[in-house]
Amino acid sequence: METGVLKKWDDAKGFGFISVTGKPNDVFIHISSLKLMPRKPQVGDTILFQIEHQPNGKTKAYNCSIQGLTPISFAKSYSHSPQRERVSQKRPSVLAKLIPVLTVIGAVFLYQTFAPQYLNTESASHIPNIESSALDSSSSFSTSSNFSCEGKTHCSQMVSCEEAKFYLANCPNTKMDGDRDGVPCERQHCTSNW
Repeated sequence: METGVLKKWDDAKGFGFISVTGKPNDVFIHISSLKLMPRKPQVGDTILFQIEHQPNGKTKAYNCSIQGLTPISFAKSYSHSPQRERVSQKRPSVLAKLIPVLTVIGAVFLYQTFAPQYLNTESASHIPNIESSALDSSSSFSTSSNFSCEGKTHCSQMVSCEEAKFYLANCPNTKMDGDRDGVPCERQHCTSNW
């Protein structure tokens, strides 16, 4: 190992020159050769180093340390750095990121699974009440076979599947069979085939 004094140092560029007693030329030093030091070098520091002779005749310092400073071991600096611990505490875990996504997916699945059954059950329980009250209040619908064309064209005007079927088969300009499969008002009244 050689010993010399840091004669010049450019902190912005990360290099400088070491003056060695008994040698005519200064030795080039780069910050990368001091990577385990607890601080950057300063002019006047005593540097311990090895010399590498370059093909162009110049010399370069490597395996350097600043005399009087204890090198930081890589494992110690990595595992016990407070800054690294703070960074790891700020990052949420993958599980913490997935919980909201899985909750939303589960809610959508449950809604799609159970909502149609609930809505169909509830709407089916109210249909007979609507049909019976409509049939009671209208004298022209005293029986289910006594329908007549009264200008109704849409499913929202029908009170039963039988009435919708009658209008589709016997009345002009009806708009109750959008998919043209012969079954009228499939969403409102005629939920099963003929």
